[in-house]
Amino acid sequence: MTRIYLTILSFFALIISVLFNFHQCGESDRLRGNISALKGDIEYYMTADSVLAARTKRQSVTISELKADNSQLADEVKSLGVKLKHLQSVQKIEQKTEYKFLVDTIIITDSATNEPVEKYEYHDEWIDFQMLGNAVNIETRDSLTIVRYQRKRKFLFFTFKRYTGQLAVRNANPNAKIVGVSEIDIID
Repeated sequence: MTRIYLTILSFFALIISVLFNFHQCGESDRLRGNISALKGDIEYYMTADSVLAARTKRQSVTISELKADNSQLADEVKSLGVKLKHLQSVQKIEQKTEYKFLVDTIIITDSATNEPVEKYEYHDEWIDFQMLGNAVNIETRDSLTIVRYQRKRKFLFFTFKRYTGQLAVRNANPNAKIVGVSEIDIID
């Protein structure tokens, strides 16, 4: 009789160890993918219609890892009014646009001497403007954070209503305006 109990116990121990091993292999693959994403650079390419595009690898983190390793991003998500437990994904996009052109005539005068100025510059966190003679260089920067989340209504232990996925977008540039946001889920 004890032999049967030992056989059953060893069988369950084997099943538990196999399941634990599968879980650890999946966790190892996830962490290896995160390391690859952190080490990798952005890949730039041209689409068929000659538009510049970029791609990169994505990371997969838990809420506790997000709080510990990227607390600034976690605080940014909270500032959008989203609880971390409802969070599904976060995208952070940084962009820079450069304009270089020549103009016919620009006359800027010094306010103190009322004399024409050959060179004019303006710099802040989001824009660099330089004018030297008739050459004008403008560089703008934006920083977007896109948060995807889903809230559930619960009472006691029951889920009553599940909302559809929602997006919250934050542009750190106070001079820019978000004019459109859309997300399309592909369901197989």
